[in-house]
Amino acid sequence: MGTFKNACTVLVAGLTVTSGTAAQAGGVAGGVAGSMAKSARPAPDWSGFYVGPQAGQAFSIIDKDAFVDAFEAPLDSYGCTGGLCDGKRDAAIGGLTVGYNWHYADGSLIGVEADVAYSGLDGAFDFDGTSALSPVQRLLSSGHVRLHTPFIGTARLRLGYAVGPLLPFVTAGLAVTYSSAEVSGDATLEAQLAPGAWVPVGSQPASYSESAFTAGWTAGGGVEYALSDEWSAKVDYLYVDLITSDLGEEPPQLHLWRAGLNYRF
Repeated sequence: MGTFKNACTVLVAGLTVTSGTAAQAGGVAGGVAGSMAKSARPAPDWSGFYVGPQAGQAFSIIDKDAFVDAFEAPLDSYGCTGGLCDGKRDAAIGGLTVGYNWHYADGSLIGVEADVAYSGLDGAFDFDGTSALSPVQRLLSSGHVRLHTPFIGTARLRLGYAVGPLLPFVTAGLAVTYSSAEVSGDATLEAQLAPGAWVPVGSQPASYSESAFTAGWTAGGGVEYALSDEWSAKVDYLYVDLITSDLGEEPPQLHLWRAGLNYRF
């Protein structure tokens, strides 16, 4: 009888210790789960208006020969000096972005976005060359060409899919730039009086300057990350193909790499 009582006492004591340990374990697990729940920020709602600054780098490719044609002195051959001789320009850009998003329950997103940026795209070159007009006449031409594109703007549609705080997206739409072109130079007509003996018979200076808008299309993509319920950071890339121009030159192609911050209302 004493042995049975002692056994029951040991068993009850063991159950008490076990239940206490289990309760403690449950409390620790509950605390960890609660801490994780508190630290896991819910996915943001991307819907609504947003505005923010953006900055980056622009790279431009143009057909420099088109500017020589604008000078109306097509050259059989010519030399070129200056930073724009390869037809390439690159510079920093910076400006403002505004937009509106529609964020759906399945994570998909449709948005519209517009931006305008000041651009440091500026380049120039000097040229000189000769055009044969006839066996006894030739035209000597020289000049200076400059192209400045101070403003770049786009208006685009955005399609994305939100994964937690991350929003990858693709985008496409319209692009507009404002540029100024300057061409100045001199053309001298020479006549051959004898083999190898060329003499000038006339000279005509020429200049051309105009500023205008250039329009085209743009497409690209990027990713945006929600820093909080209101603020987000993004990086994107846009390819711009300018297909119409009032300047008369072959419109350039642009590559834009940008980073920015957005504030959602």
